[in-house]
Amino acid sequence: MEKSLIRERLLRERLVLSPGDVIFKSNIIANRIISSALFNNADNIALYSDFRAEVKTGLIIDAALSLGKRVLLPKVRRGDYSIVFIPILSYDELGRGDEGFLEPLAEVEKAFDVSKIDLFIVPGVAYDLSGTRLGLGKGCYDRALKNVDRDIVLAPAYEFQVLEDLPCYKHDFKVGWLATEDRFVKTVFKEN
Repeated sequence: MEKSLIRERLLRERLVLSPGDVIFKSNIIANRIISSALFNNADNIALYSDFRAEVKTGLIIDAALSLGKRVLLPKVRRGDYSIVFIPILSYDELGRGDEGFLEPLAEVEKAFDVSKIDLFIVPGVAYDLSGTRLGLGKGCYDRALKNVDRDIVLAPAYEFQVLEDLPCYKHDFKVGWLATEDRFVKTVFKEN
């Protein structure tokens, strides 16, 4: 199935989740992540600000901040849809970006060195167990993470977002871990 059709179907499915389901499932997923060695061994953690029924990240952000970890959130560069990760100490440092989600108010010059980030927790629309990730189609994370070891990239997802197989291109970045309301799994690398 073509990427755009999969994306449309799963975005629709995600948007019909009730607010209660989003919170309930997100809390299970967040607790799986917070109790993982990946999270506990990381000092610098890049997360995302959830948007439109994505798995909520507030509990993870709060836990990281309370443990003294450096929390970094993405900021979109308007011209080319590239993203940089900027450290935050509180939600007061966030504002609505052009895309509608919360992002750091700091200028892109405050970007943190990606090579010093210990764990990336990334959003997406769909995944498969080889780590293929389907995003919104702008390639922001594919470009930002192209030189990052997939073993430090974790995707929180609802179980219905994990498919048997997704189309994958050479430039598509693969995640190393998936956390759903049902499981926490290491993805198995498979050549494209």
